[in-house]
Amino acid sequence: MSVIHEISDHPSHWNKVDLGDLAQVISGHGFPKEYQGRTSGELPFLKVGDISREVQNGKKFVSQADNYISRSTADEIGANPIPEGAVVFAKIGEAVKLNRRGVLGQESLVDNNVMALVASEEAISQDYLYYFMQGFDLGRLTRATTVPSIRKSDVLEIKIPLPSLSEQRRIVAKIEELFSNLDAGREDLETAERQVERYRLSVLQAAVEGRLTADWRTTHDPEPADQLLKRIEEERRRGWEEDYKMRRYDIKDKEPPSGWKDRYDPPEKPDEVESGEIPDSWKWVVVDQLSPNIHYGYTESAQDEPVGPKFLRITDIQQDGQVNWEDAPYCEVGEQERKKYLLEPGDILFARTGGTVGKSCLIEDGVPEAVFASYLIRVITVDSIDERYVYLFFQTLDYWRQISEKKTGIGQPNVNATKLSKLKLPLPPLPEQKQIVDEVERLLSVADDASATAEREQTRADRLRQSILKQAFSGELVPHDEDGVPPAVDSTTLETADTASQKDDDSEVEDLLGSTDPDKQIEMDL
Repeated sequence: MSVIHEISDHPSHWNKVDLGDLAQVISGHGFPKEYQGRTSGELPFLKVGDISREVQNGKKFVSQADNYISRSTADEIGANPIPEGAVVFAKIGEAVKLNRRGVLGQESLVDNNVMALVASEEAISQDYLYYFMQGFDLGRLTRATTVPSIRKSDVLEIKIPLPSLSEQRRIVAKIEELFSNLDAGREDLETAERQVERYRLSVLQAAVEGRLTADWRTTHDPEPADQLLKRIEEERRRGWEEDYKMRRYDIKDKEPPSGWKDRYDPPEKPDEVESGEIPDSWKWVVVDQLSPNIHYGYTESAQDEPVGPKFLRITDIQQDGQVNWEDAPYCEVGEQERKKYLLEPGDILFARTGGTVGKSCLIEDGVPEAVFASYLIRVITVDSIDERYVYLFFQTLDYWRQISEKKTGIGQPNVNATKLSKLKLPLPPLPEQKQIVDEVERLLSVADDASATAEREQTRADRLRQSILKQAFSGELVPHDEDGVPPAVDSTTLETADTASQKDDDSEVEDLLGSTDPDKQIEMDL
């Protein structure tokens, strides 16, 4: 979320007041492991991830949590409930920089990675405080440490422009009116994006079922796929021999032993009876038939300095399959490993583990010198097929269905090279593969244009949202209440209530950053 970096101007009849004089700044409480995991109870026990999930879903109020406890347990561990309406946000970890704010939809507990603000209603509207915090960049307050963190002492000193309570209420009402219009527009954009995604999937599915090129086949008679497959199998064996000899012996200046070619393992063929219908000139194959070399990547530490080639990791592959080479790190690699793992145009890479398991990318022309990391699998296809068609198949619903069936592991799902090699796909004749790619690129260019338009509109809406907030807290959004007097501020009650129940946050942050207590460990759930 974009944020306002500074509110420098405000009407002369407003005051500018320290946040600590207007609200309690409350730190969360440690959440012992033995009490975690309960999915119902009297009090939600919110973590950073709970707040982020609700905010990312476009919600202002945070009411749902992954963990709940009873009031008696809260008393037992010394955790004080925070009242409904408090503003909550992350105080430690990368989530601080994401500037996600929520409002408690009910009385709740928050863990020690979270901070809460409870307004003094005699001085400031809770909603006015919430919208001010929506535009304030907490990332400015983070300490230059390995783990970003903010201290209560810094939050207490945030300056808030303060009009009268009646003007605060009118400002809030206007913000919510304008935001409501923006939210309606965002819903329209999200609907359009879902329609674009359905269109993409429909085009891809039609492509691999032969429907896109049905008319093309009536005027063309290419070599059938079964004949193409014979050539592919011959090429696959030659490719295996070249790869086996080069990687195991040539790089070591050794000759392979006699009979080494007998080690060749022919690919397993698919059961066509269980596969879907395809045109008569097509053939069902498995990935293994199309590639002489499917293997994992290189194990090494990534480095920011250019100590060797670029080092492509799962996180460097964007959602659309593109790679941002500018941001990719580097790694040290020996000459033998360089030959084995160096990426070439036409290589297809797969994420084999984690939340993005199955995500793939096609290495295109212009790739810098780069090797790929061990959590990726590389498929090098034979020359007798169009690798763009194969990559196209790896975006379809049929592909994702097979990935879902083959992945294992609940905490860390994964698909290994053996399972990947057995994925089924339909193989058209080579000229038809190229025709399919051309048709898909033409049709999806329409979807790309629609997505780009939606993205521009969303960016514009985000800018408008921040512009509204900036106008609101600069006194430009509603007519002034110049006869209104800003509320009197008495911070004594706030300080007493806060210090009586909360440990000093500055020392607590230091405790958390250096803690070995598993109940106090920072959770990077963004």
